[in-house]
Amino acid sequence: MRDQVKKFEFVFSKDDLARFSVVDEELYIDVHGMSCPMAQRFLKNAIALLKGGVNIYVIHGYNRGCAIKEMLRNTPLSHRQYQVQHVDWNPGMTRLVVA
Repeated sequence: MRDQVKKFEFVFSKDDLARFSVVDEELYIDVHGMSCPMAQRFLKNAIALLKGGVNIYVIHGYNRGCAIKEMLRNTPLSHRQYQVQHVDWNPGMTRLVVA
């Protein structure tokens, strides 16, 4: 996973790279403070760069509204097959299981 994330350096700025973290071969992407269109574009680019199956945890927040959470459930991010799953232990996070 870390090797795949290294490719992100060619697409994302240094500030954007700080939004990515890898824990136990799972990718965490923090989209706090982004508008829905910005978060959608950001996630589409990240998914396009990833190869194979991967679990992505999107950290979108919960206290200031659920617009990004709803966007994840209702707007396609990729032509690849993926599932949107609720994270029981954190309402401010959504899991994307990309095939």
